[in-house]
Amino acid sequence: MLSTHAAGPRERRLVSLVVIFSLLLFAISVPYAKMPLPHIPAFVAVYDSALFVVYLVTAVLLYGHGVTLRSRAMFLLADGFLYASAMIAPHLLTYPDVFSPEGLLGANRQTTAWIFQFWHVGFPLCVIGYSLLMPKECSKGPGIRSIFGSAGRHVSCTLLLAVLSTLLAIHGTNVLPDIMRGTFGYTHRMFWIVSAIWVLNGFALYVLWRKKPRAALDLWLIVTMVAWLLEVALVAVFNAGRYDLGFYVGRVHGLLAASMVLVALVIENGRLYAHLGRAHERVRLKASELERLNATDALTGIANRRVFGETLGREWHRSLRSGRPLSLLMLDVDHFKPYNDTHGHLGGDDCLRRVAQALASCTRRASDLVARYGGEEFAILLPDTGESDASAVAQSACRAALSLGIPHGKSSAHDCVTISVGVATFVPPPAFVGKLAGKPSSLIDAADQALYEAKQQGRNRVVVQVQPVSYHTSGFTR
Repeated sequence: MLSTHAAGPRERRLVSLVVIFSLLLFAISVPYAKMPLPHIPAFVAVYDSALFVVYLVTAVLLYGHGVTLRSRAMFLLADGFLYASAMIAPHLLTYPDVFSPEGLLGANRQTTAWIFQFWHVGFPLCVIGYSLLMPKECSKGPGIRSIFGSAGRHVSCTLLLAVLSTLLAIHGTNVLPDIMRGTFGYTHRMFWIVSAIWVLNGFALYVLWRKKPRAALDLWLIVTMVAWLLEVALVAVFNAGRYDLGFYVGRVHGLLAASMVLVALVIENGRLYAHLGRAHERVRLKASELERLNATDALTGIANRRVFGETLGREWHRSLRSGRPLSLLMLDVDHFKPYNDTHGHLGGDDCLRRVAQALASCTRRASDLVARYGGEEFAILLPDTGESDASAVAQSACRAALSLGIPHGKSSAHDCVTISVGVATFVPPPAFVGKLAGKPSSLIDAADQALYEAKQQGRNRVVVQVQPVSYHTSGFTR
C-alpha cells in the first residue's frame, strides 16, 4: 500500500518535479504578490467547494487505510484532512460578499480570517502526530483492537473540534485579536500570527522529512506541506490583503497541496485493484485447473469415475423428466492382465491411454461422456440415444480399438488389443415420466450383464441387453 511501501524512482522524480514547479511559481509570484486584482467572490466559492470535496474524499480513503492497517497513525492523518474539510464549510459560509456582505452564521470581519488560521493549525498538528507515531507502529505493530470503534471516535472528536474552533472564531471577538483591517486588508498582528503558523507548518515538514522509514505516502505529504507553506506565505505574509495576486496564486498552491495526496491515493487504489484483478484471475484459473484435474482420470486424461457417477445420476433423472432414452456402454480391454504382465506396467498404462483416446474419438456430441470406470474398464454414457444408435457407437468403439494395432500375443480373441462392449438402454415407461424414482445403478447392472455375455461369447464383440431396463414398484430392474 502507499502508506507502507517505499517510493520508487519514478515517484521520487515526479515528486521532485512538482516541488520544483511549486517553488518556481512561488518565486515568480512573490514580487507581484501585492498587485491588486478584481474582487471575484465566486472564485472563493469555487475554490472552497473544490477543497471541501478533495479533503473529504482524501480523509475517507485514509480512514480506509487506517482500518486496513489497524493504524492509529493513519487515523491521525485522516483526522487532519477531515478537520480541514470540516473547517472549509464555515469558512465559505462566513466569507464576506459570497452569500452576504458580512457573511452568514453571525460572522464579523474577523471570523473568516480566524477560521483560516485554525484550519492551518489543525492540519500540521495531525501531520506531526502521524510522523511521530507511524515509526513506532512499524516497529511494534498495530495496537488497535476495536478498529471501527476507534475510527468512529476519531471522526467524532475531529468534527467536535471543528465545531468548537468555528464557534470560537465567530463568538470569540473579545479573546481573539483583530487581524483584518476592514474587509480586505490585514493588521500588523496578522503578520505575527501567520508567521507563527508558518513556523508550525515548517516544523511539521521537518518532522515528516526526518521520519524513518519513509513510505511513498510520506513523499506526497511532503509535497503537500511544501505547497501549504507557500500558500500561507503568499496569502498572508507577502501580499497586502484579499483579492491581490498573492491571494489568488496562494489559493492555487492550496488546491495543489490538497490534491497531491488524493491523486496519489487514487492512483494507488487503481493499482491495488489491478493487482487484485490479476490475483483473482490467477485464482480462478487455478481453481479451474484443479476442477479439471479433479474431474479427469490422471492416467488416461478422460473423465474419472466420480464424474461418471455424477453425470449418470443427473442424466438418469433428466431422462425420467423428459421421457427420452438413456444408453450406457460398459467396455473392457480383452485379456488386459496377460498384456500387462507381458509388457509391464508402463506398457499397460500406454495401452490404456491409447484405448481411452480411441474411445473418445467415437463420440461427437458434447453431452456424451467417455470415462474410465476402473482398471481396464471404461464407460460411455449416451443421453437421448436409443438402442440402435448406442449399438452403432459400440461397434465404432470396437473398430477404433482394433485399428490401434497394438500387438497382443496372449489374447485368444485377436492378435491385437481388442475390447468387449455391453450396451444397455433405459426408456422411461410413459406412466412414470416426470417422476424422480428408481436407481441409476440398475442401468450399470444391465450394461455389466451385457458386457459379461460379450466376454462369454468370445470377446471382441458387442452385446446389447435384450431385456430393456424397466420400472416396477420396488425400483428399476432388467
